[in-house]
Amino acid sequence: MPALGGKIDMVPGRMHGLRVQAQREGRYRGQCAEYCGEQHARMALEVVARPPDAFDAWLAAQAGPAAAPANAQLARGQAVFLAQRCQACHAVRGVTAGGPGATLGPDLTHVGSRRTIAAGTLPTHAATLAGWVADPQAHKAGARMPATRTLDGADLRALAAWLESLQ
Repeated sequence: MPALGGKIDMVPGRMHGLRVQAQREGRYRGQCAEYCGEQHARMALEVVARPPDAFDAWLAAQAGPAAAPANAQLARGQAVFLAQRCQACHAVRGVTAGGPGATLGPDLTHVGSRRTIAAGTLPTHAATLAGWVADPQAHKAGARMPATRTLDGADLRALAAWLESLQ
């Protein structure tokens, strides 16, 4: 996080902490600075600095469960998520029980509110979510998520729309 003046070396198996403080509101881009594998050069992150009251409101919203599907297409997308057993690796609070493997992949409870997916590789919207689900390797070789090539177009679009709706 160059603009915030922070960097810390990552050591496998060791927990580290780094506290940074923005002097003004805004978005700050960071880049992985330790070689971490095949996609090292494509591992970006973003810090959004907000005033304390706005941050507290955001944090409270992020702690809540996913919103219920608002229409039939979103309900279909949620059903596809469950039928494909995506919850084996991903949690969606209020939808999945969060089984033993649900921490293998990112928590998707509010994935639609993220500006990017795949460590900053793709902007978050239904089309990129569908492309990512269908074939993560096409976008980020070495990603641990397997391709989901068995979904028909309608199910894939419904799943992507549901994920995008998770604000």
